[in-house]
Amino acid sequence: MQSGVCGIQPVLNREQALQQAQLFLHTIGCAQASEPLACARALSPQQIEVRGIEPGNILTADSRSFSYYPLAVDDGAFVSGVPQQQLQTDAKRAIPVLLGTTADEGSLFTGQIAFPRDAAAYERDLEQRFPGAGKALAMQYPFAPQQPIGSAYARMFADAMEVCPTRRIAEQRANDAPVYLYQFAQSPSAPLLWLMQLRHGYDAVPLGVHHGAEIPYVFGSNTVVGHVWTREQRQTRKQLMRCWANFARTGSPNAPGLPPWPVYTRDERAYLRIDSTPEVSRDLGGQTCAVWDAHPQFSFW
Repeated sequence: MQSGVCGIQPVLNREQALQQAQLFLHTIGCAQASEPLACARALSPQQIEVRGIEPGNILTADSRSFSYYPLAVDDGAFVSGVPQQQLQTDAKRAIPVLLGTTADEGSLFTGQIAFPRDAAAYERDLEQRFPGAGKALAMQYPFAPQQPIGSAYARMFADAMEVCPTRRIAEQRANDAPVYLYQFAQSPSAPLLWLMQLRHGYDAVPLGVHHGAEIPYVFGSNTVVGHVWTREQRQTRKQLMRCWANFARTGSPNAPGLPPWPVYTRDERAYLRIDSTPEVSRDLGGQTCAVWDAHPQFSFW
């Protein structure tokens, strides 16, 4: 599980999904058609946009502005049961898990937020996003005039949507099967994403080791999210591909010649911080996960 796990977004039941589908069909003018799906499929993206479903790019816009946002559906047929519950079934309990995040998961997703300009507006915005927890979050991620406020939002997004949900899954699975937790920290080379960052607002945080930065290292090919150019990057790629291949083969990423990767336990909470010189660290997320664990329903999406 890379850069995101089940539980960071709600899962719709069949009735909720049908309501969402009816609203979508009504918006584009197909709800009363004799064949609503055929009507919708016949429309071009441009026609759908004209009829009221505006396009939204999750990397360049605040998702609260989206006119439509699809979610997973527990329909009892193709998908049966909430994913978190499925992970706890007897058939899946003994399966080893490798999961983790990048060092700067929130940077790509928060650049277009309309950042508040003072501490009072900051706390109001947090309270609106996370009812009942605005003050606590403002203390945990304080408004600091001497640094870009975008850094606080990026850290909040990373913790709420990636780091803490990933840690919760690791905690849940630790007693049942081997769990290997990581944080990917190799500085990436992503020219196209750097250009996209020009659209980010004032006070947005630099991309850093952004969401998806590990993909070229896992699969060994350059992509829009990154290129492997330097000697350190090539060394990281070689190690990462071997770790992932070993895990797929044996259920453990460990092998001779690779840095030792300890199993995650609730006592030690060890994880591997991955770059050209990997090292074992402990307690990913630390105390910052307390508020998010107390309110798992909170979401930026």
